[in-house]
Amino acid sequence: MEILYEESALNQKSKKQAKFYAIANVVFWISFVITVFSALWMILLIPAWIEFFGQLILVVLVGSLAFVSWFIKQRINVSYDYTFVSGELRIARIFNVNKRKFLYEIFSEEILQIGDVEGPNYERLASDPQTKVIDCTPNAMPAEEKFFMYILVKAGAQKQLYILECRELMLMHILRFTKRGALEEGYVSQETKQAERAKEAERQRLAKEEAKASMETKADVFDEQELAAMRAAEAVSTPQVTDGESATEQQEEK
Repeated sequence: MEILYEESALNQKSKKQAKFYAIANVVFWISFVITVFSALWMILLIPAWIEFFGQLILVVLVGSLAFVSWFIKQRINVSYDYTFVSGELRIARIFNVNKRKFLYEIFSEEILQIGDVEGPNYERLASDPQTKVIDCTPNAMPAEEKFFMYILVKAGAQKQLYILECRELMLMHILRFTKRGALEEGYVSQETKQAERAKEAERQRLAKEEAKASMETKADVFDEQELAAMRAAEAVSTPQVTDGESATEQQEEK
């Protein structure tokens, strides 16, 4: 049975980075054109030595600017597409939404292990000096309902560790074509993880409410104690009047 499953890891900062991409693109083309014309001027017209070296410096500086702007273009406003077709995973990079470049092709029979980046095995695999980590997501945190999945592949004498941002359905499709035991030991489903996160969030919420209620109770007790102390102080400062005649009345009678 043939399976076709497609998914994208969209850049969560796309709107902001699109502006930087446009600026870098303009700088690249302007500096590129200046570099080409300066190089042609330097080569064809063969000016004097002083002019030649001045033109050479201009070519180097503007050419460096063109290279830097091109380098920046390749790393901002980038997203990734994943296409899985019956045992074959294809990964492409998307530049500024509309430019696509094919990057990697992974076959199910090459997969040694697959699992969750938050799982117990990822750090050990990533720290192996013979393993090359290939990050195929533009985001530091996965989007809602997605997770960071790793795929360990044997590539000659070296191993490659791909990081994808996808839904768990992608993992389930890939596992149908991999060898038994490819799924990491101790893997926890994303549904279970989300339920545990919801429980932890609820526990923290209840703890905050209890702490708030405790502080309010302490404040009420403090207010009552303060009020009692004020009343006691007022009682001490107020003169006591006996049941008989006051001292003033006794003095008048005398």
